[in-house]
Amino acid sequence: MGDDGHVASIHDLVRFKQPDLDKKLGYDPWPRKALVDHFLEPGLRLEDFQAGRGELGDFVTGVYEAVQRRSRTRVEARLSRVGLVAGHRVRVTKTIALQTDGGHMLEILYELSDLPPRMTVHFGVEFNFAGLAGDAPDRYFYDTDGVQLGSLSAILDLERTGRIGLIDEWLGLDITLDSSRAARIWTFPIQTISQSEGGFELVHQSSVVMPHWEFTVPEDGRWSVLLTLATDTSAAQARLLRQAAATP
Repeated sequence: MGDDGHVASIHDLVRFKQPDLDKKLGYDPWPRKALVDHFLEPGLRLEDFQAGRGELGDFVTGVYEAVQRRSRTRVEARLSRVGLVAGHRVRVTKTIALQTDGGHMLEILYELSDLPPRMTVHFGVEFNFAGLAGDAPDRYFYDTDGVQLGSLSAILDLERTGRIGLIDEWLGLDITLDSSRAARIWTFPIQTISQSEGGFELVHQSSVVMPHWEFTVPEDGRWSVLLTLATDTSAAQARLLRQAAATP
């Protein structure tokens, strides 16, 4: 109740630090993680995907069978699942491998099989990179030529490319994602609405990076792509060494 004896309305009690935040509320239809596998409507637009529309498969929340293999120089996890794509039973196998010598590179081999021949397939792999500030000027995407593409909260719809990179200069972290097949790449931020002392505001949670491919299935019903995810922390390590050397 206010000082004048009138009951305060919800609009008086709730403060928004940014306009129209109530219109941005929504619920993710799948977990925002890495290696989330999407079968999408052909020709689907980025804004529709952001809104959670256009999914034709049941792989985004499906459970995969996993087998681990290890040798002296390499460790890998092989994940496999049979699911439905537009009513067709399809198998997805992804093999995630890492060298045991302290390597900084993940190799991710995707193998799709039992696809209906001559069918048009739109397949994408979603990554979410958290812990990186969205709008700071020293944190940004870059392309194969090292050209900056925008902040880590940028909404991008890149045409056929084999690489995208993410840099956080403050942390000294450089991440690259390479594809053996030229891909279109979507990026956009995942944001939550949080309450602070000053009111409700948008908070950056992660940056979505999703390479995706639209292709006609060959006669053998198979398709594959190799993704390479590399992290370079040499700048961060060099900074730590400088700090240690400067400490009396």
